[in-house]
Amino acid sequence: MVQAGRRARGEAGVKLRQPLRRAYVRGAGAAAKHVEEIAAELRVKYVGFDEGPVARVRILPNLRVLVPRLGPKVTGVRAALERGDFEELDGGRVRVAGEDLASDDIVRGSGSRVEGWTIAEDDGVNVAIDIELDDELRLEGRADDLIHALNAKRRESGLELTDRIEVTLPERDAELLAHADWIMREVLARRLGVASDLEEPLIEKV
Repeated sequence: MVQAGRRARGEAGVKLRQPLRRAYVRGAGAAAKHVEEIAAELRVKYVGFDEGPVARVRILPNLRVLVPRLGPKVTGVRAALERGDFEELDGGRVRVAGEDLASDDIVRGSGSRVEGWTIAEDDGVNVAIDIELDDELRLEGRADDLIHALNAKRRESGLELTDRIEVTLPERDAELLAHADWIMREVLARRLGVASDLEEPLIEKV
């Protein structure tokens, strides 16, 4: 499930450190007892089970076959298929707009997209992730990027794992102070401030 969710994020071009609002999982109800771990792995604030959007296989009319047979009726068939207004029958057939179409009458495409979501399926597990971003999520994502960058600076500076630091940010990053407690906790900082004369974050051992 986590692999499918991560693949969905990657296919949508959303980096893993960017927090998102919610994800929905179908086909893995037994995993609900691990909901907190799943949320952490997928960087989402909420995980629901057996609800939310589902990727549907897109079915198109095989025009080369159907136009000679159905004539102008093809327009209604195509519109109904696009809406997903059809019934799956055995043998790969579908019933749509009053017509029963054989498997050779249709073309099955890749899963259709749902606006604002990225969806992936793996071994019967369907994972849908809400990729809409608001200002709060973007700011949290920037704070997470800062934590990652500051911890890299700690390593580059040869600091010990337990060394405490002071952090000063460029003025352009002042809004990140909204997450000061989280940032300080993650980078072992005693102080987090802002200075107008900096271009990059500065860390100092204390």
